[in-house]
Amino acid sequence: MKKITAAVAFILAVMMLLSSCNEAVPGPEPKDDPGTEPQSAAPVESDEPPESAEQPEEGIPEEDFYEDRGSVKVLRGLDFIPDSLTNSYEGCVVAFKDEITSIELGYIDFEKRTIRRGKAELGEVDMGGLRFSNVWLINGFVVIMTDDTREIIVLDRELKEIYRGAFEEVSGQMVYAGSGRIVSMFAESEGLLIITVGADGQPEISRCDIEYPGQNDSIYVNSYISGDEMLVDFYGSETYEQQSGILNISTGECRTFSPDLYGFMSCSGCILSTDYMTGEIRVFDASRPNLVTVLDTGDCRINDGWYPSWPKGEASYLSLVRTDLDNTGISVVDPVTGERAARIGLDPDIISVYPVVEIGERICALLRYDYEGAEAEIMIAGLEKEESPNDWPGMLTREDPKGKRANDARAEEMYREYGISVYMRDESVRYLNGYAVVPAYDEAKIAETLDIISGFFKNCPEGFVRDIAAQYSGFDICLVNRIIPDTSNRNSIGDAAAFTVETGGIELIVIDVTSNDLDRTIAHEFFHVIENTMTNLSVYDPAYYGIEAFARWELLNPYGFEYRWIYTEEDGSTVDSSSEYLSTYWTEGREDEIYFVDGYCTTYPSEDRARVFEYIAVPPDGTLPVWFGEKMILKAEYLCACIREVFGDENWEDVSWERFLDPGHDLQYFRENYQLWPAW
Repeated sequence: MKKITAAVAFILAVMMLLSSCNEAVPGPEPKDDPGTEPQSAAPVESDEPPESAEQPEEGIPEEDFYEDRGSVKVLRGLDFIPDSLTNSYEGCVVAFKDEITSIELGYIDFEKRTIRRGKAELGEVDMGGLRFSNVWLINGFVVIMTDDTREIIVLDRELKEIYRGAFEEVSGQMVYAGSGRIVSMFAESEGLLIITVGADGQPEISRCDIEYPGQNDSIYVNSYISGDEMLVDFYGSETYEQQSGILNISTGECRTFSPDLYGFMSCSGCILSTDYMTGEIRVFDASRPNLVTVLDTGDCRINDGWYPSWPKGEASYLSLVRTDLDNTGISVVDPVTGERAARIGLDPDIISVYPVVEIGERICALLRYDYEGAEAEIMIAGLEKEESPNDWPGMLTREDPKGKRANDARAEEMYREYGISVYMRDESVRYLNGYAVVPAYDEAKIAETLDIISGFFKNCPEGFVRDIAAQYSGFDICLVNRIIPDTSNRNSIGDAAAFTVETGGIELIVIDVTSNDLDRTIAHEFFHVIENTMTNLSVYDPAYYGIEAFARWELLNPYGFEYRWIYTEEDGSTVDSSSEYLSTYWTEGREDEIYFVDGYCTTYPSEDRARVFEYIAVPPDGTLPVWFGEKMILKAEYLCACIREVFGDENWEDVSWERFLDPGHDLQYFRENYQLWPAW
């Protein structure tokens, strides 16, 4: 232990629906201010004059609208990072970012190469602070629904608000249903809610009574098939059974599949099912749902890292996605013919490809580079039949301004050289030893820490670090932004800069990259690994039975001194001491009376040793402090003699942490001069 010294929770509403099948129900009058026109989407602040928002009919020049990136093009000109994309309509999609009280919108027309910007104001959130909004592109209108206020907001292509109304029946969870419709995702005995947005942009609400098959009494709507048909799952509250089938939202009629068929999505009028054991995707015709064929996806199998991307709106193709360092890309397949329409390699830095939206014979996708949503791009690529099934046109990697890719390369190099795995960003999150952590995303801090770790390892005797790592099933280092203590645990330090723990055969060091004196912190924690390894060898390996393993350490302390054997006081503060033997209370001429670096050394013998090691391994300004007198030197010499007994070999001629010590004070010297029994 080193002490510092200086997706979405869902709320499902119970739907209050009306009585007759598809009977139109008039909604409330649109909200507007007395004496005013319908309100417009809030303008977005810009340094450009207002008229700059009016883009010429011919659109933005192609070189300014797109950035060519090898096999794909990346959209330019969108001045916010979107959360998602809507379904497409006549060559357009809407990118949006949900800010809870408002939604940022970008209406993108890929045919005309225009981007309209706007904002829909949603108002304050009620007590509880939860709100989920859905956004669709229906008949060219942007339709927004909120789950808390149950409002429907409609904006036109210019992102001007033309309708706003609240409906008690509305649930925020809706699914695209074709022909200008969206339907509620969940329904029970009351039926299914349908919202239709016509050519005038005014929503109309109706309901479909469902003729539930068998003993089923509730429904979950998966996706749109074609015409009036939706792919659904039926549930029985008494039988606890689930069965897939088809619902006609115009008539309420249902058809079920055979019990062994479960449809997970639909596209091109087909229904798709998966078998993760074999990696197969099975296709069955909606009109004959028990007639099944197997879709040949080549080497893009769903039990080998590939997963299907759920379509937004109507889809003619199945998009399979994979995101990992070795094989990141999209494979687009025609589920009817089995022909691959495109196969596109993507930047290995991408962690998520969703959603994938079809725009004619092109696909558009949101590419995310981090889990925080701070880095994302919108790509578009053409769909053309492959000349060769093995062709894998790659996306050119973007620039690496923040150094993420370089840091990943450093971590890979460290693993190759030392056998140590370094985890960064979200992969670093663990809960161990009474601590939780906050992940670090500051690539500059991560790079600095990696450089310090690498520099320390390079100063160790050749092969020493790899030999240590080989003693464990894994040796991991997690780089984090903050370490959070468990205040109820007196062995959990409130101001920890790092900690080391062995768990399940894995030796783990967690380091706060924002802490001071990182070089000494790393030396301190690595000493804990050295000591843990020595202890394990002395217990489990007969070749090391009887090693010294710091047995005489307490003979080098002041007479009568006892360690506290706890890290924190009852008030939560880290253990300290006012002993005259601490360097904290050193005065000139008392160098040879100092036994401890600071009060933290009085907690445990292992922390005392780690503090001594960090000062001889990484001495401030390249030399030992003036207070590091004969008692401290003696401790350092004994510590190094014990390490050398276990690990020393022909590569240990000039060991960096022994350069200030007397080579004559080897382990034999201590055995002759410090008898274990009697101690004093």
